[in-house]
Amino acid sequence: MGLTTAISSALSGLSATQAGVDLVSRNIANADSAGYIRKTALQEAIVAGGAVRGVQVSSIQRELDTLLQKTLQTEASGSGYADIVADYLGRVDTIFGQPGGANALDTIYANYQSAAHALAASPDDPSARTTFLSSAQTLVQQLNSLSDQLQSMRLEIEQRLDSAVSDANDILGRLQQINTAARSGGSISPDLLDVRDKLVSDLSRLMDIQVTTRDDGTVSIQTKSGIGLLDGTAETLVFDGVGYMDANQQYSRDVSERGVGTISIRYGTGVTVDLLADNSIRGGEIGGLIDLRDDLLVTAQNQLDAIAAGLSRAASDIEVPGTEVTSGAQEGFALDFAGIQPGDTITLRYTQTPPGTQQTVTFFNTTNPSGLPANGAATAQAGDTVIGIDFSQAPAAIVADIQAALGGTFTVSNPSGTTIQILDDGAAGTIDISALDGLYTQTDNQNGNAALSLFVDGITGTAYSGAYEGNPQIQGYAGRIQLNSSLLSDPSLLVKFTSTTASGDDTRPSQLLDRLTGRKTALGAVGGSTSFVGTIGDFIGRVINFQAGQASDAQTAKEAQDIVVNQLNERFADKAGVDIDVEMTLLIQLQQAFQANARVIQATQEMMDALLRI
Repeated sequence: MGLTTAISSALSGLSATQAGVDLVSRNIANADSAGYIRKTALQEAIVAGGAVRGVQVSSIQRELDTLLQKTLQTEASGSGYADIVADYLGRVDTIFGQPGGANALDTIYANYQSAAHALAASPDDPSARTTFLSSAQTLVQQLNSLSDQLQSMRLEIEQRLDSAVSDANDILGRLQQINTAARSGGSISPDLLDVRDKLVSDLSRLMDIQVTTRDDGTVSIQTKSGIGLLDGTAETLVFDGVGYMDANQQYSRDVSERGVGTISIRYGTGVTVDLLADNSIRGGEIGGLIDLRDDLLVTAQNQLDAIAAGLSRAASDIEVPGTEVTSGAQEGFALDFAGIQPGDTITLRYTQTPPGTQQTVTFFNTTNPSGLPANGAATAQAGDTVIGIDFSQAPAAIVADIQAALGGTFTVSNPSGTTIQILDDGAAGTIDISALDGLYTQTDNQNGNAALSLFVDGITGTAYSGAYEGNPQIQGYAGRIQLNSSLLSDPSLLVKFTSTTASGDDTRPSQLLDRLTGRKTALGAVGGSTSFVGTIGDFIGRVINFQAGQASDAQTAKEAQDIVVNQLNERFADKAGVDIDVEMTLLIQLQQAFQANARVIQATQEMMDALLRI
């Protein structure tokens, strides 16, 4: 090896060492920088004429486990979902209160029931009446407040969705710029790759995505369902949020019925794709916010509405039993439908042989039978067949509609006035009718019936009957339920169901107490598709426990997800993170290499000087 070759090799060594020192210093400086990946220099020999002439840095390498990185991005989406759901469900649990707590819904209801017991025991006691009305007022105010808080959360979520979509658009735009830089320059610097991967990770926390890295360093991003978000150019997500929220505003694929914002992509061709219509976003913070707004908080509202409806109907239901009638071999029942309100029902029970099982048909009073849900959800009763009948029609039309619905094995008629009569098939004996009952709503507190119009719908000021004209009356009812103001003006109506009822008559308050403590009805679903059957108090307790369980499960899921993400982050940091001790050790090695190369240059210089002196 000549002296000039030795100097050249040593100089290349110094240059490679300097590059190494530069990398070590950058690693140490960015040890705590989010998204920074440790860099190392790959060296290769400089070969000329079949001989090694020095060393050079061939590339800068990121110490990255791509499989682990992809797993971490996936789990980041799960973490974003779990965090947001646990936060909101924890808040829901808090507002419902701990069972038995001073401000918990079950405690407020228990006070109301105790006041009803005191009123039934002393109906002529003015203080018992006042206490009862005060407890009823407190109960409806609590239901109003809980409903308002749930809708405030949904509106808050609407605003957070707007912000999250804006963040996602910003990330996609920046990723597009990096893709453009890669295409124009032919490659992406390691530091820019760090930025790109951090952006992808941030987007993963917002929504569940699938990422494809191309050979040129660019990335393509789609939703899990395959909707393109970034490929060449970034698509723009659009969120058309609302500025007001109530229980009637819910998501629908039908734009004319949708009352909340949706996330869509508007392509340059003018085509708009609703990403919520086909459930394209299922994870991340955005997925969690969507599930909360359109499912979890709606379920909580539905439970409150069922409680409010149950309270109203416990007081105002007029139970009208049918009268047994016969006509030759035919047997059945007759029932007067006078006073039936929209949403009131007439229930027919019969046994059909074969197979010998009891059937239940509920005739639901509505002017728009086609507007009832097809799954029978217009009533909380499980297993009944719900048929919409317009009882505002002439009796002949009502009879015709019921006959058409039941078929020829029944005989439906109108013997007189507002009486409906239904008979079985007589001698054939395949149909045996066991009951025909009406459940109507009290609207006049002194019509001679012990039922009481205690609560009213705050929008119309009328009694609650569960009507299905337009929006279902039960939807959002917890936010609208009010104490009947006529009772505040005249508390004697709590007792006097006729103008001549004695002030000490306990008929009306005792009926209400019996319905609160012993009446078991279908009130709505709690944590499943089957409607809960029980007392109102039992239902309230079940709802509070359900919400507590939801919050606990969400918190457990969050903690489990945190453990997974933390473990992955630790593994990722072991591989891709900066260890100061390792870097300092490497710096010492580089220092030694620098000194060695410098000594080679010095020695070569001394040798050249000696040659020149010869």
